[in-house]
Amino acid sequence: MTHSSKQHLRRTQWTIFGLVIVAYMLSFFHRVAPAALSTDLQASFSATSAQLGIIAAVFFFVIMLMQIPTGIMADTLGSRKILGFGCAVAAAGCFVFASAHNVLLASIGRGLIGFGAAIPFVALLRLNASWFAATQFATLSGLTILFGNLGAILSTSPLEILSHTIGWRPIIAVSGILTALIGTLIIWFVRDKPADYGLPSPDGAANYNSDIHKKIPWQNQLSTVIRNRDTWPCFWVGFGICGTFFTFTSLWGVPYLMQTLGISKQQAAAHILVMIFCHSLTALFLGRASDRMENRKGLLLCLATLYVVMWIPMLAGLHVFTGASFLIFALQGIGSTSYTLIWAIAKEVNPVQSAGMAIGVTNTSMFLAAAILQPVIGFIIDRNPTNGMLFGVGLLTVVSVFGLIYGLKLVETYGHNIYAKRFNK
Repeated sequence: MTHSSKQHLRRTQWTIFGLVIVAYMLSFFHRVAPAALSTDLQASFSATSAQLGIIAAVFFFVIMLMQIPTGIMADTLGSRKILGFGCAVAAAGCFVFASAHNVLLASIGRGLIGFGAAIPFVALLRLNASWFAATQFATLSGLTILFGNLGAILSTSPLEILSHTIGWRPIIAVSGILTALIGTLIIWFVRDKPADYGLPSPDGAANYNSDIHKKIPWQNQLSTVIRNRDTWPCFWVGFGICGTFFTFTSLWGVPYLMQTLGISKQQAAAHILVMIFCHSLTALFLGRASDRMENRKGLLLCLATLYVVMWIPMLAGLHVFTGASFLIFALQGIGSTSYTLIWAIAKEVNPVQSAGMAIGVTNTSMFLAAAILQPVIGFIIDRNPTNGMLFGVGLLTVVSVFGLIYGLKLVETYGHNIYAKRFNK
C-alpha cells in the first residue's frame, strides 16, 4: 500500500466513522431522554409509573427485536442502506412522539424511534470490522461507546435544563430533523467496504471483505452463531450488566434519587450524568487496554464485580454513605463498562464472516432486559409507592449478579478469533 493510498484510506475511514457515530449519538440521546423528562412525560400524558415504564420500554422492546435482523442485514445488504432507512424511520418517530397527546401515540412514536435507533450500533461495528484492522476492534468499540454516551450525557442535565426553557416537544422535533439530515449524509458518503471506494483493505480486515463468505447463506451463518455455546455467556452478561445499566440510567435513576435522597430533578440528573460520563470515558481506555493486553475475560470480570458491589449502597438508599452519592455513581459507571468487551468476545468466538450477526445476537440481550425491567419496576412502584423504588433496585441487583455469574463462563480469546481453532474448522 502506497503512502498516498494509506492517507486516503485513513481519511475515508474516519469520515465514515464520524458520520455514523453521530447517528449513534442521536440513538443514545433518545435511549436516556425519558429519565430527564420523566416528570414532564407523566404530566403531559397523565401517565402512571407503569405507563411511563411502557413508553420507555417500547423503545427497548423494538430495538431488541431488531438486533438480529440488523446483524443479518448488515452482513448481507450492507450497513449504508440500512443506516439510511433507519434514520428516516427514527426521524418520523421523533415527529410522532413530539406531537403525541396520549400514551398510545407516545408509545408508537417511541417504537419508531427505537426501530431506527436499533441500526447504528451494529451497522457501525460491522463497518469497523470492514474498514479497520482487526487488532483495533475493541479500541474502536470503546471509542464508539465514548461518543455514543456523549449523546446520553446531552439527555441528562442539559436536556433537563433545556426542557424547562423551551419544553420537551420542540427538542424531540429538532432531533428528528437532525436525524433525517445525518441519514442523508450517510447515504451520500458512506460505503460498506474500502473496495467500494477503490481502496485496499487494512491489514487484518481482508477476511471480512472476502467474496467467498458471501456464498454462505445468512440462515446458515445465523444458525452457526446461535448454536455456538460460546455465544451465550456473552448474551447473558449483556442481559445482566448492560440491561440493568440501561434500565437505571434511561428511566428509573432520576426518580430513585429524588425519592431516596429528596433532591431536585436537576441534581438527580447530574448524578446520572456523572455515571454515564465515567462509563463512557472508561470504555475508551478499557477497549484500548484489552487490545494491548490481549485480555478480555479478566478485565470484564474485575469491572463487573465492581458494578455489582456498587448496588449495595443503592439498596441502603444511599443514606449509609451520606455525601458520597456522586462517588458511588462514578464507581458504578466505571464498573458498568465491563459489558463492552462482550462484543469483541462474541465476534472472536464466531466465524469472521458472521461478525454482524454475532454482535446482533449478543446485543439483543441488553434491550430485552431493559424492555422487561422498565415496566416491571414501574408496576412495583405503583403497587408499593413507599418502598417500591428500593424493591426495584433490589431486582436490578439480583439480575446484575446473574450477569456476573455468567461472566465466569466466558471464553478468553486473547484478542484473536479462535472459532476455527476451537471447533477445528
